[in-house]
Amino acid sequence: MKKILSVILVIIMLLSMSVNVFAAENNIDTAQANIGNKFGGEMVLTDQQNAEYLASLSEDELQKIAEKENVATQVLRNKKTRSGSLIIVPNTYTMYQQETDTYCIPATIKSILMYINGTSPSQSTIAATTGTNPTNIPGYLNDRQNECYYIYTAKSEFNQDGMCSKLYSTIFFSHVPVSMGISGTTTSNWYYETAGHSLAVFGIYDDYSYIRFGDPLGDRVAGCPYFYTKSASLSYSVCTRIVW
Repeated sequence: MKKILSVILVIIMLLSMSVNVFAAENNIDTAQANIGNKFGGEMVLTDQQNAEYLASLSEDELQKIAEKENVATQVLRNKKTRSGSLIIVPNTYTMYQQETDTYCIPATIKSILMYINGTSPSQSTIAATTGTNPTNIPGYLNDRQNECYYIYTAKSEFNQDGMCSKLYSTIFFSHVPVSMGISGTTTSNWYYETAGHSLAVFGIYDDYSYIRFGDPLGDRVAGCPYFYTKSASLSYSVCTRIVW
């Protein structure tokens, strides 16, 4: 009888362990499901961090920023004379999918360098230098191509038209893509939720109505294409910075 009771006790313990493991696995699955389509591979800098970044730049770098800003300002003044045509970078632009959930910056950089040079370091190599900090993007790009001097500008430094003029001047005059950071998207206005994400801009309508994106989350998120168009007003509302 004692042997039978012992066997029953062991069986009960094994069943209990099985139930606990199953419950733990279900908890993990539930947690993952609760995350849903929310991604975050880019830091969103505070005003203080943006100020510290600007303070770290050399006089030469600040001069180059001022020159680019002047060009963008001149472009903005001519906005009303345009017809609403889509302006995109010449030739074929390829958007590379990010290899991990946090590699949006490396994937965007790789896509830009592949477009300009036809070659690029791997995403893991890029990530080792840039991390998730978007202020590392311009330096990385400038050290590896000569078509455009890229600069970082926080959203606090421009309004919607200012954002569009910077995008337009880079695409129209330098013929290269731009990197934009976004945050606060929802599945009702974008393809996913994000607390911080990097994507590419390779086209803009010359009346600043719509923006054409290349997204490294293309096909990584269900229903998200590699290329799509969003209104400038929506794009500005979720924009956190541009590297142009």
